Amino acid sequence: MRIGNRIAIIGGAFDPPTLGHLSIAKEVLKRKDIDVVWFVPCVSHPYNKDMSDRRDRVAMLSLMCGDEKHIVISNIELDKELDGTTFSLIKEL
Repeated sequence: MRIGNRIAIIGGAFDPPTLGHLSIAKEVLKRKDIDVVWFVPCVSHPYNKDMSDRRDRVAMLSLMCGDEKHIVISNIELDKELDGTTFSLIKEL
């Protein structure tokens, strides 16, 4: 018995988001065991890369994803000011 959505998470700076990111998400969705892909932009880059404003990165992701029904942009790392590690994200979820 399946409960809820089976989610794949793609985290990153997305500065800028590329068609490669979108292509990966679409390939993941072809799997029978994934229902939705979350793009999760990070607050800061682990290697101190200068990044565009978080609102701009989310806006670019939104434009790129358009009306893709099974791709979601999650602001959890941005809203919770997480440190960008997978451990912190999974712990928060």
